[in-house]
Amino acid sequence: MERRAPVEMKKESRVRESMN
Repeated sequence: MERRAPVEMKKESRVRESMN
């Protein structure tokens, strides 16, 4: 897993939840 800002990870998580 690439080390990225937690904010970006949280954003992606939210987008994924929205898509599901």
